[in-house]
Amino acid sequence: MIGARWELDSTGTIILKSTPVIRLAMITDGTSNTLLMGEKHVRWLNAAGTARLQWGSADDRSVYNSGNANNSRRFAGLGSDGGQYTIAIFVEAQSVQAVDNRKFGSRHPNVCQFVLCDGSVRPIKTNIDLNTLHRLSERDDGQPIGDF
Repeated sequence: MIGARWELDSTGTIILKSTPVIRLAMITDGTSNTLLMGEKHVRWLNAAGTARLQWGSADDRSVYNSGNANNSRRFAGLGSDGGQYTIAIFVEAQSVQAVDNRKFGSRHPNVCQFVLCDGSVRPIKTNIDLNTLHRLSERDDGQPIGDF
């Protein structure tokens, strides 16, 4: 999601004012070529002492709780921290909390659903080229997207 500046009431639970940081005109790569939001990856974990799988511990929390960035932040493509943020594929052996809490992902076979800035919803393949995914996540880099 594109962020905003906000003012909260004295209890810290009610938004009194919200001002967008990014305006539509600032999405110069095109609204049909820019990711707005996507499905959230929730890891599988081994339940202690059993062979069955369960949902990740505390991974599926509310995006409205600002107390933990893992609830709402996701990265796509090449990170400024040197990370490579692919779309998560749900394989138990690949589950690493520090990495997976930053990824988009879904339970749909081979795709993850994204909303683009034009309002359309598109399935994007989990094996999308990392550079293409990165370009979709940048709103104003001027680079060609290619097929996705």
